[in-house]
Amino acid sequence: MNDKELELLKKAMMNEDDGADYYFKQSQQWHEKTVCDNFIKLSEEEKLHSKWLRELFDSKKSFGDERVFSYLEVSRPKIYDWTDIKKISDLGIKDVFKKAMAMEEASYEYYKDIKASSQDKDLIQLLDILIEWELEHYKSFKEVYESM
Repeated sequence: MNDKELELLKKAMMNEDDGADYYFKQSQQWHEKTVCDNFIKLSEEEKLHSKWLRELFDSKKSFGDERVFSYLEVSRPKIYDWTDIKKISDLGIKDVFKKAMAMEEASYEYYKDIKASSQDKDLIQLLDILIEWELEHYKSFKEVYESM
């Protein structure tokens, strides 16, 4: 795996960590059990995605890569919008689900872009799985959104 792919992998891990944190915080904002349960489930899935990415990173890095990448300034993907966490009283649940759909769609596109610039077969295989999961998350949010 080349340096660019390792960098993209690190960004993908950050994205999944952000998603896990975002959905957990959303689960704390709402009183409806089904809404909270949905956000908690998504948080756990994002943690699992991060774990898979970390395992791939660990299997592909060269000696010293972990130390180098822990210091490397890698910009976080700007996918998760935290403004609704701070201003939750200004938003209805339908608005939050619409934003979540947009963020899942952005993650889907982000992973498609990484895949297009990757050559490592293991990375491509994992990205295919993540792309499918992000699409499923989007569909799940859309189903709930359309039922409101």
